[in-house]
Amino acid sequence: MLKLNQVTESAKADEKTAKETVKSAKADVETAKETVKSAKADVETAKNSVPTANKSWENSK
Repeated sequence: MLKLNQVTESAKADEKTAKETVKSAKADVETAKETVKSAKADVETAKNSVPTANKSWENSK
């Protein structure tokens, strides 16, 4: 019976580890979403900077 208890405890520990892994993965997904959102904003900023840079370059000639 001792072996069955050991297996049960091991399975419970594995389940807890799996839940923690899922929780961590969900947090990683949220972080990735925020990173993508930030990158999109950076792209928009860069797009808006190009005309200004072009105008400045033209004015400096």
